[in-house]
Formats: sequence, structure tokens, C-alpha cells
Amino acid sequence: MKTIYKYHNIEYTSERKVRQAIWYKERKALPKITTAEGWAKYGVEYIVTPTPQPTLEELKVRKQAQLESAYNAYREASSTYLTSSLGFRVNSNITAFNNVIGLIAKAEKEIADGNENPTFQFRDFDNQFQTVDLNALKTIQVEISDNGSASYLQKWTYEQQINACEDKESLDKIEIVFTPVDFSVKETE
Repeated sequence: MKTIYKYHNIEYTSERKVRQAIWYKERKALPKITTAEGWAKYGVEYIVTPTPQPTLEELKVRKQAQLESAYNAYREASSTYLTSSLGFRVNSNITAFNNVIGLIAKAEKEIADGNENPTFQFRDFDNQFQTVDLNALKTIQVEISDNGSASYLQKWTYEQQINACEDKESLDKIEIVFTPVDFSVKETE
């Protein structure tokens, strides 16, 4: 609800402001007033209007903002993971991707320095240590990248659903949840 106090053709949006205007103009301190009739005694038109409901387009803009926020949270959250084809779950946020790139660089340097097949202890999503080599690290890197691409596809699908909504009810039914990829499941041809 929106309340407007109209006094001498000027609209005030708060009771305090209209009381100040009356004091400055007439030097009157008013008692507590709770009705339109009470305000009318002092030359104030008391107008209460319902709060306008947002349009469908405004609701879509809000839902798109909610989607963008949820997407960014998913991509950055430490709880974002994927199930690797290597048999364990892996953190799959932007930080994890950068960490894997660093380990790949370290492995490549060790190979260049003469260590033919360096291995590393890699802490997976479930805080278990896995022994990995350069090939495993490259697999993880590709899977994290592919999981990011899959999350984009999910985001674009939600955008299409939001844009296709024809009423508030259908918009409210859209629940934004990003699902990680399970690379341990082999696709059948």
C-alpha cells in the first residue's frame, strides 16, 4: 500500500513531511490522525493506493537476475563438483580449474627436467587423496571445463524457459538448480 498526503496541491509521501508543511504554513501541531476524514479537517487529502503489481516483463527481469546470481554462485562455490571418469568426485569451480592448471604445469616441468612419469597426491572433493599423473590431471582439466560448459547449457535453457513464460504462475514454477555432470557414466551410442 502506498499513502499520499495531498496538501495545497503538493503530494507528500510521509506523514512527517505533511505535518512539517502544515506547521510551516499554519503553525499548527496536529493530533494523532488515522482516517481520511481526520486529515480532511486540516485540508489534507489522504490517498491510499494499492502497491502496483510488477508486470510480467519486470518479473522476468527479476528471474533472469536470480538466474545470473545462481549461476555465478554455482561456478564459484566450493561445493561445486563433478564425478570424474577416474572414479572419484572432483571440485569443479573456477579455483579448482586454476589449481589443476598449476599441477599440470608442475608435472610438465618435472617431465622436462627428466622425471618421466611424475605423480602427485591430489585431494578430491570428498577430501580423499588420489595419486594422479599428467594424463589424469589433463582428464580432470577437460572434465572441469566440460562441466562449466554444461552449466552454461543449463543456464541458457533456464533463460529460454523464463522468456517463454506467459504468466506469473509459470515463471514461479521455474526452480533454478544446476546439476553437475557425471563423467563416470559411459554414454551409449
